[in-house]
Amino acid sequence: MYRVNQIIKTISNMNSYAPYNQINKKSNLLRKIQVYSFLTSLFSLILMVIMAVIYKVFDLPKQPFILPAFVLYALNSIAGIIYLFTPIIPGVKFMLNFKKEIFNDLICEIDNDEQNIEKLMPYSLTELNYSIDWLNIKIQRVKSRINDFFGEKTAVLSIIGLAYSAVQGFGGLDKLGDTITKGLFNSGTANTLIVFGLAFLLGLSLGALALKNVANHLQYLKEMIELAKKIKEKENI
Repeated sequence: MYRVNQIIKTISNMNSYAPYNQINKKSNLLRKIQVYSFLTSLFSLILMVIMAVIYKVFDLPKQPFILPAFVLYALNSIAGIIYLFTPIIPGVKFMLNFKKEIFNDLICEIDNDEQNIEKLMPYSLTELNYSIDWLNIKIQRVKSRINDFFGEKTAVLSIIGLAYSAVQGFGGLDKLGDTITKGLFNSGTANTLIVFGLAFLLGLSLGALALKNVANHLQYLKEMIELAKKIKEKENI
């Protein structure tokens, strides 16, 4: 039988060229800031939801919840904005020096891919073709579960929207310093449905983001096998 499993194990250790890790530390720092800002936005949302549930279930005094709720909301919004605008910085840098950046990226990418292709050269053309067929099947299965409407930016916007809804449960932005007049689940059926709708949207967004990353990685691995196949075909001529 063809060594498909062995090929899959070989390519499982391959990664595409990541400029922010290999060009300089500043780009890597920006990526870390983006990740931490997303986690901050998500965790602040979770804390606000927990506060709303505690307030509702245990019927505690309203006043102690006002300041923490709005502090968490401000933190959530600021972190979300940082996450959305952080990618602009490398983009501006790239435009200012795009010629040098393009060729540096190309050279590093070719070097990285050639190292990956070299690991596939011991396998036969038949085995490589069979592996490509299996990767095509897997990629189609993953893509069939992805709705193009959902993605990374939608997930962040969903978090911000959920945070706003949670704060509305504590009185709204225009009532800062006032007592809470309505709980999260006492603000009417329409508002409750909006909250759960946004939560559903957030779940779909995060799920779609994970699946897209999987599909993109599988596509890259397929391209490596195809390049190795082309090299072997030329060697056999």
